[in-house]
Amino acid sequence: MNFVSLFAGIGGEHIALKRAVAKVCASSRNRFYACDVDPRRAASFAVNFPETTFRVRDLAKTTALDEGFEAGGIDFLWASPPCTEFSRVKGTTGLNAGVQNLANDVLNGWIRTARPRAFVFENVPGMQNWGPLDERGARVKSRLGEYFERFLSELRALGYAVSTFKLDGFRFGGASKRVRLYVAGFLDAASPFAPPEPPPKIASKTIRDCLRLDLPTKPLARLRGKATLARLDAARDAGWSDALFPNHGFLHEAYPLDGAFPTLTTRPPMFVGDNLKNYRYLTAPEAGAALGFPDDFIYVGAGSDAYRGVGGSVSVDATEAILAKLFGEVF
Repeated sequence: MNFVSLFAGIGGEHIALKRAVAKVCASSRNRFYACDVDPRRAASFAVNFPETTFRVRDLAKTTALDEGFEAGGIDFLWASPPCTEFSRVKGTTGLNAGVQNLANDVLNGWIRTARPRAFVFENVPGMQNWGPLDERGARVKSRLGEYFERFLSELRALGYAVSTFKLDGFRFGGASKRVRLYVAGFLDAASPFAPPEPPPKIASKTIRDCLRLDLPTKPLARLRGKATLARLDAARDAGWSDALFPNHGFLHEAYPLDGAFPTLTTRPPMFVGDNLKNYRYLTAPEAGAALGFPDDFIYVGAGSDAYRGVGGSVSVDATEAILAKLFGEVF
């Protein structure tokens, strides 16, 4: 069977994909293809998945036929288009219609032509607001969700039973709260895919479980921004000696290390320790641990660049649960 991963990043979805395939439909004849537009992400992907064919491709310009997949040539397709234009972090103006339209590029260039037996799109819940933009790059409020509903209608018109659902990776064992929207489709199926239920009792990891507390820190006194000071006050008021500060302008909360990470993004949060006197930014392996990456995963790159590849990734445990259930029903 042929498995395709689009917008593959450093390979978070591919970890889950390989695990699900091994559980449900393992075969020496399985073939794996992945692509992403960013060559820096390709370096991490290639070293961790040498058996997968990886291409650096702009999916606004690349189709299944370009890559040698004809009708019926793909059994399963996964797509995680960039979420920045649908995310709250981006803001409400200056949105890019071309980036938002990448899901349509996949529909027309891959699903319409190659007709995979099943597919899953993954994005932030804000994708449901996908619609036209005004001259400021802001969503037209009276037409929120118009393009998203058209997208679903076109998938159904191609003969797919389509379902949409949201899952939180934290409820499947991850250490980060990560609610994501999924659009799943089966070709010529009697009924749409029903998502997996979270395990009834699972011991999720905490922030502290994922941290390397032996890494060097810097004096927090150097940072005097309003958001940092507000988070510091919140941690002191709570009586904590250490905490995690999210790196978003609209989040002024501090988080205890014995709880869950807030939603991780491509901007690393700060670990503040030593009685709230010193700080450092979260590393790629720590973020990977929060999202379910294995301990032996190799992160290519340094500092914030390596972190960004993880911060934009999927929740591995939730993705594995979705794919294992889906493959059991389709294959």
